[in-house]
Amino acid sequence: MVQIVNYAVDTAWAEAIVTSFPANVQAHAQTDGKVKGILKTRPAFHSTPTFPIVVISLVAAVVSVCTFFTYFVCVRPRKTALRRLYTDSASTPSSNTYEQIVGSPWQLQRGQLTLGSELLGNGQFGNVKKGQVKVNGVKRPVAIKSLKENASEKDKEDFLNEFEILKRVGKHENVVCLVGACHIRGVMYVAMEYAKHGDLRTFLRHSRKLTSLHEYDNTSCPTLRAALRPQTLISLALGTAQGLRHLCEQQIIHRDVAARNVLLGDKLVAKIADFGLSKNDQTYVKTSSTRVPIRWMAVESLFNNTYTLQSDVWSFGVLLWEIFTLGGTPYATIDSQQLFSYLKNGHRLRKPRLCEQDMYAMMLQCWNEAPDRRPVMEELVARLQKMLEKSQVYINLSSKEEALYAEIDHGSEQ
Repeated sequence: MVQIVNYAVDTAWAEAIVTSFPANVQAHAQTDGKVKGILKTRPAFHSTPTFPIVVISLVAAVVSVCTFFTYFVCVRPRKTALRRLYTDSASTPSSNTYEQIVGSPWQLQRGQLTLGSELLGNGQFGNVKKGQVKVNGVKRPVAIKSLKENASEKDKEDFLNEFEILKRVGKHENVVCLVGACHIRGVMYVAMEYAKHGDLRTFLRHSRKLTSLHEYDNTSCPTLRAALRPQTLISLALGTAQGLRHLCEQQIIHRDVAARNVLLGDKLVAKIADFGLSKNDQTYVKTSSTRVPIRWMAVESLFNNTYTLQSDVWSFGVLLWEIFTLGGTPYATIDSQQLFSYLKNGHRLRKPRLCEQDMYAMMLQCWNEAPDRRPVMEELVARLQKMLEKSQVYINLSSKEEALYAEIDHGSEQ
């Protein structure tokens, strides 16, 4: 009896399993005419739920291997090389010059700049040519400075330093201001304000040729006609002092204040130029072997390589002497090596015959050995303004007075 019941249960269970199988399996079971215990049959392979999981895992593994292989063999070495190239280039002074101007107010497009062939001058590390800049449809003359082809890395560093100083200087009537800059075929061109009358030293030396009042009255050049007036000489000194005062307000040490680095614009307006040696600091200690203009340098700069805003005051005193000697060379009869002991012993430049005693007294104060006892630029501007108001007479150079300017040295200035 128990066996019959177990058989019935087993039979019913087997039939239930069979009905859950596909039709072809059921038909095969029925053709056999009986069900033996638990029907043993293998489902179709494609119905197994683990098959898609295995396939997806294999595909993911292959993709992962290919991805890692591509990154470590192809992509990563290239990125490393580019990063090394960028790092190496960023460590050089000449790198990333384009980044100095792109997107800034100083950026000029290539079509705005026209480079001429007229050479205006040669600097320590660059050439200056006359050109034009087109802004808002209007062309204006500019002086365009670019690096020489054989420029060293130090020259490139100084060039960028001057560009940074020009940006910081901003706009001022008595400073040659930055107009803009652009890159042309990998070369950086810096456009600056154009001064049509050239540098102050050359202008003064040309004015020496007017050796009589009659010649002075009949000269065909109106600018040279005005050059011998004391008001003009004091005005040139005042304009230079105002430009230096602006640099002091910006905490910029020029380090090369001299008549050759003062340009003359319209109406003989004096403008400070050439910031190649300038530093944006209150005190600068020179550690490199850069050439420096020793005949214009303060004693602390000569002996201690130290430069301050008051060092520029000393140099301005030498510039005043240049103005009133109409372009004379300082210490022209003294060898550069002897100049150190000459100044250390308290000797100074002699009084020019064309300047008043109060002007020479101001020069001597600028040449005080103690920097803190020299007048500041603000004071010098005020004193020169008073002198200009009091000046009324012309300077008459006679042929006998021409010998007073024999100290002009057309050779080396340093």
